[in-house]
Amino acid sequence: MRRFAQLSIQHKVTALALGASLLVLLTSSVIFIVRERRSDREIVRQMLRVRADVMGESLTVAMDFNNPRPVQESLNLLDNDPGMIGAAAYDSTGKLLASYRHKDAPQFAPPAAPPPDDRFVGDVLHLVKPITVG
Repeated sequence: MRRFAQLSIQHKVTALALGASLLVLLTSSVIFIVRERRSDREIVRQMLRVRADVMGESLTVAMDFNNPRPVQESLNLLDNDPGMIGAAAYDSTGKLLASYRHKDAPQFAPPAAPPPDDRFVGDVLHLVKPITVG
């Protein structure tokens, strides 16, 4: 503090302006990073909703007959998507019809049919979307 007191007024003003500029830059950077992360998450959410819609459309015929084999075959196509950890399809009673887990993903245990929702758990998006048959 003594060194600051010994500085000329010009140096003090320069130091204070530099400090204020650094504070504004730091605050702006934090705000930018937070907004960018939220934006990225919303993009991921929208992309997964579209994938779920497409997958749901492809599963409706197989689920109409309550046949797990074609449902499983359709879910296995998700293996081409390295970002997909797992998926599950349930019948109208909530019973598991078929499930998928990517070979490189950690353990995926499909829960009992949860209510429709989409939320992030850590960096993983959990999306539950109903498939309307008929």
